[in-house]
Amino acid sequence: MTDTSTTVIPVAPWRKAATTAGRMIAAVVVAVVVSGVGLFVFARVQWPAFNSSNVTQAVTTVMQFVALAALGLSVLLLRRRRWVTGARVLSWAALSGLVTATLGMPLAATKLYLHGVSVDQEFRTQFLTRLTDSVALHDMNYADVPSFYPAGWFWVGGRVANMLGMDGWEAFKPYSIASLAVAAVVALVLWSELVRSDLAVLAATASTVIVLAYGSPEPYGAVIALLIAPALVLAWGALAPVRWWGRDCSSDWPPRSTPCTWDPPRSR
Repeated sequence: MTDTSTTVIPVAPWRKAATTAGRMIAAVVVAVVVSGVGLFVFARVQWPAFNSSNVTQAVTTVMQFVALAALGLSVLLLRRRRWVTGARVLSWAALSGLVTATLGMPLAATKLYLHGVSVDQEFRTQFLTRLTDSVALHDMNYADVPSFYPAGWFWVGGRVANMLGMDGWEAFKPYSIASLAVAAVVALVLWSELVRSDLAVLAATASTVIVLAYGSPEPYGAVIALLIAPALVLAWGALAPVRWWGRDCSSDWPPRSTPCTWDPPRSR
């Protein structure tokens, strides 16, 4: 009987890792540019407060619709394997644009982030301000006490604010929005390594919308929430390895000679 099974096409691990790292760096650059330009443009206009203006709400809705339409176009192009590189860049720009429009436009009338400086947001703003003034790790309130918040996200934000010559409280909003945009596109790149690129855009968009709706007031945790889903899938793949047929399902769609499916482990 003729063996019709598909052979696995080997890929050098270092080459695949380099490709993924390159896409990730490019996606981060796109997200930073989109969020930076968007927030700069929003700040050039004297917008009324979001909760008291139908105009601001309408503009936000239109921007979200445009971003989602661009994501839909990228999915269509990736599914049809047309202008794949351009479609990837479009998906990164549209996803980071969705984050920027959803958070940046409603907050365009203020320099403060969600919830201003009330309750826990006051402590977070205070901590970012303290790390803007000094590279040393300190608690937001007390000397010689370990930090109440994890320092990573805040420390990077403090260094960015210091480099840009901004006060910590003023940098909290743009840094929060930009870091969420960056985390969203990094998650998209990770999803693209796990599933077809068109499905990756859908998965990343869904997780981004959920995190924006429920986790955005705590940006230091929201960036982790955006990355946890692809990280869990990667961990599952490491603990229960699967064999992927073909090399890059996203670039081989529609399938040519090798089907883009996976073969789960068989019980022995």
